[in-house]
Amino acid sequence: MKLLEAGKMAAQLIRLLEPCCEKIEIAGSIRRQKKEVKDIEIVVLPKDKIGGYAGREGERMLSKKLAFLEDKSRIRMIKNGEKYKQFMLTKRDGKELISVDLFIVTPPAQWGVIYAIRTGPASFSKWLVSYRKPQGYKFKDGVLINPIGEKLTTPTEKSLFNTLGTGFIPVEKRNEY
Repeated sequence: MKLLEAGKMAAQLIRLLEPCCEKIEIAGSIRRQKKEVKDIEIVVLPKDKIGGYAGREGERMLSKKLAFLEDKSRIRMIKNGEKYKQFMLTKRDGKELISVDLFIVTPPAQWGVIYAIRTGPASFSKWLVSYRKPQGYKFKDGVLINPIGEKLTTPTEKSLFNTLGTGFIPVEKRNEY
């Protein structure tokens, strides 16, 4: 699928899901501006509180919105996990358009880690998780952990790269890894 068409579909999905999200962004090949897109990748951080309800209300609303879309035959759910959902966008007649990967950032996962890894490409993501491994850093459950076992806070990509000591790596440079 062409970038422009996939980008429009991703933007429509974001508008639908945004009310239950603290943060929602396009990742993957669309963010990297690839001319041809095989799937849509979106990273979301659900809201903790919606309409006076506390806790994981954003996650519940997100699941309800996706169930509604499935009932209306606009998506066909493939995987429906707590932190990862995969579905096919479909036309009203049921014809499949494109696969969507939805990555849900829930504690202890950190936005910066998940967003950087899910932007990719795969070679960059592999480099990223191994870059400071010789110094004792590791990634676990979407969290960067330092050599003494402390979970590091990385609420943005920039904070992740600064913590790793690389400085921010622009998306357009990530294909070089």
